[in-house]
Formats: sequence, structure tokens, C-alpha cells
Amino acid sequence: MNLDRRQRRNTNGRPSQATFWVRRVVALLILAILVALVVFVVRFAWAWMQAADDTQQRAQAEQTTKELVTQPTTCDMNNIAYKLQPEKAENQVGSPVNFKIVLRNTKGDQPCTMNGASDKVGVKIVTGQDTVWQSWKCQGSAQEQPLLLGTAVEYNSTLTWDGKVRNGCDKGDLAQAGTYQAIPVLNDKEITEAKAVFTLK
Repeated sequence: MNLDRRQRRNTNGRPSQATFWVRRVVALLILAILVALVVFVVRFAWAWMQAADDTQQRAQAEQTTKELVTQPTTCDMNNIAYKLQPEKAENQVGSPVNFKIVLRNTKGDQPCTMNGASDKVGVKIVTGQDTVWQSWKCQGSAQEQPLLLGTAVEYNSTLTWDGKVRNGCDKGDLAQAGTYQAIPVLNDKEITEAKAVFTLK
């Protein structure tokens, strides 16, 4: 009778020692999992924010570098290649002679600006020791012509000589048959190494 009462008390009363420890272990495991989950979420969020911040900083640095690299400067005339080519190697006496002008920035990784007005970019024509024509002379005030020369960018233009000899600012007689040299002139500097030869017949 007493044994039955003790068994009923054990059944209806507090849980057994084994059950108590099992529950405690389960609770601790759940708590550990929750803590680990919180730590993982916090670390993930921190890493994501750090990565986003690094990406933004890199983008800003690249943009700044790009702006520094591509910001145009004033052209150094030593870095400007001037190519001059007569439209025809042989021309008729009394006919206009056209010259193709090409300006190129030899430092193409750094865009630059220059004045391409007719009093800055010109052609001088000579035969023997005689100067026949200078394109920038007697034109009055030339309007400024800003040019932007960048990577793989060339400026193309055409100058035309009317085929007459200039004596000062007065038009003279027609230039005679013979061999002539066209010398590029950039900012009053003759570029003799880029001169071109043509003839009048």
C-alpha cells in the first residue's frame, strides 16, 4: 500500500531527474542555436555593409581617377602632330590648290584643347628662296576656334591657295609653272619636317 502511494506521487508529481536533465540539455541546445544564428546574422549583415562600402569607395576612386585622367588641359604644341597634304601632287597654273590639314594629339591618353583658328594653323608656300603665299597673312582678325584633341581624335581641315603670288596683302600675278613646297605653320612656328611638295604645270 505504501509502495503504490510512492509510485503515484512520482507519477503525478515533479518529473524525474533524468527528464529534468534532458529538458535542460534541450533548452541549452536551443539557446546555443539561437545565439549562433544571431551571431551569423550580425556577421553577415556587417560583411554585406562592409562590402557595399568598399564597392562604393572603389567606384568613387575610379571615378575620381577617370576624371583626373580625362580632364582636358591646354595642348603642348610639342605633342601636336601636324600633317599637311596637297589634294593633288600636280596642279594647273591658275587653278586653286587645296591642302588637307590633319592635327593629332600624340599624347592621346590626355585630352587637350588648342586654338585652331586660321592665324594659328597655317600653310606657307615657297619656291626656291621666294615666299609665294602665307595663309594667315592679311586675313584681319581671326575668330578663335577651340579644338578638343583626345584619344584617337584628329582634326581635319582644308586650306585653299588661289594660285596667285602675294606681294604683301596685294594679289599679284599667277604663280608660274614649277615645283613648290608647302610648309605647315603652327602658332608661328614652321614645321619643316612635315613639308609637302607639289607642282604647277
